This record gives sequence, structure tokens and C-alpha cells, in this order.
Amino acid sequence: MIRFLEGTDEDGLGIPYPCRKNSDTNNIGYLDLKARPSDIDLAYELEGWPEFKKLIQEINARDSFFRSLRCDVWFANVRGHETFPILAVGYITIAFEILEYNCAKNCFNELRNQFLRFAPDVITWPEVTVNFKHIPTSYSEHGINRAWSEDIEIHGFGHSKEEARAAFLKGLAPVKSFLLKESRSYPTQLSRGQKTVS
Repeated sequence: MIRFLEGTDEDGLGIPYPCRKNSDTNNIGYLDLKARPSDIDLAYELEGWPEFKKLIQEINARDSFFRSLRCDVWFANVRGHETFPILAVGYITIAFEILEYNCAKNCFNELRNQFLRFAPDVITWPEVTVNFKHIPTSYSEHGINRAWSEDIEIHGFGHSKEEARAAFLKGLAPVKSFLLKESRSYPTQLSRGQKTVS
């Protein structure tokens, strides 16, 4: 299944965001992985998920058309699902590296439509859901208070953690292939001198 969702102000994100450590969360804050690729080792959320970590690294390559803003992955029990009791869920929030593209929601709408054309089979997979969600985003260092980024969330369902993990990785594969294909489709964009996120 593929779903296109609309985030609210409650989902809003400010870049960069600070480290927050308390009893409910242990968020290490925003990692600019384009500027400091080795900081990916600080992202404890990716431990045990090498395939997801590899996607994050590739999205943040110096010549990538995109960048990640945050990510996470975990297992959860599912209540009320008619078939599967276990869920592996992960997300990556992406932005265009060229700052102005993040100011136009239509750029993210086009990305969604391109994914639907690229991976139509995902719609038929009962054990996988891929959600695209518009996230209101401010880019504080540039004085931009109302722009966008996109959550790409992958749900893998199974009867066990092993099955759920396999379903998650099945959904991750077309997302990764799509993002890397899109990134390679615009080889000269980053060399035109347009303002970038960092």
C-alpha cells in the first residue's frame, strides 16, 4: 500500500533542532550528515539496521540531490490488525538540498507522483505500507519559517519480528532505489550556485 498524507503543525520540524534528553526521549539532535558524514555513528537508532543506515549515508552523499533531517526505526506490537501482530516501522525525513525547492509543496507532490509511477507494485503488497507525509518545516539558519520536508515511513508487517523485518526491508528497497535514481537524474543542479540547506 502507498499512502499520501498531510502533516499538521503538531508534526512541524525546525532545522536544526536541539538535543533533548529526558525520561521520555533521548534525542541527540539534528545531525548534518552532509557536513559531517562520520556523525552517522552517533545515530543510535540505526544500530542493527545496516540496510537502513546505508540508505541514510547515500542520501547524504555530497553530490546527492537530497539530505536527511531525521530518521528512526523500531518494532511495535499491532492491535486490531486482521492478519499481522508485529510491525517494523521506520522513517526518514528528507529535504531537497537546494533550499528553495523546500519552499514549494508541489516539489514534494511531484516526488510522490514519481514514486507511484516508479514502484506501482508496492500498492499490492499486503505486508508493506509506504507513507509519504508533508511536514511543515522551518530552516532557521536561513530565516525560513514556513517550508516543507517529507517523511517517508515504511511499515513492514509480520507474524514475528523476523517476518516484520523482512517486510520492512522489502519496502525499503524500492524507496532506496527511487531516491537514488531521482538524485542521479539532476547531476548539474548542485553546481549552479543556488543556496543549499548547509
